[in-house]
Amino acid sequence: MSYMLHYDGEPELVLSFMLSGDDLDPVLITEMLGHEPDEAWKKGDPWREEPGSRLRRRPPHMFGRWAILPRCSRHDPFETQVTQLLEQLEALPPVLAELTRTYTATISVGYASGEENIQFWLDSSAMQRLARLNLAIWFDIYATANASDDGNTEDT
Repeated sequence: MSYMLHYDGEPELVLSFMLSGDDLDPVLITEMLGHEPDEAWKKGDPWREEPGSRLRRRPPHMFGRWAILPRCSRHDPFETQVTQLLEQLEALPPVLAELTRTYTATISVGYASGEENIQFWLDSSAMQRLARLNLAIWFDIYATANASDDGNTEDT
């Protein structure tokens, strides 16, 4: 699974939980958590080429990463995806708390939409759950070009 957004007119939202670090060994993390990642690599591993990708010959990965994605659709609302991802994380063994202190631990939110007004919200329960898991949340919002009334595109 890739983090890449493919905006096609319908808002698209990609959430992922990531552990990252220079000495992160994804095989060890998988063994400790008893859960297969959706995406993982060690520092120095080569990039996998995605079929049809325009990106070629990237340098090796600069850090290790172990990531999981929510099991719902990338078109589901933000709140649904956050809740689903938190449920997945809370079901993992208690050693996750140690791992979030050892490595950089974040929930990454990537969003692409033609909307001019983009809003997300986290209720206090979700914020408490994030804090208990020692997680930061990172928002990466992509503005896309909108067609104006005269057919020209303008950047938002």
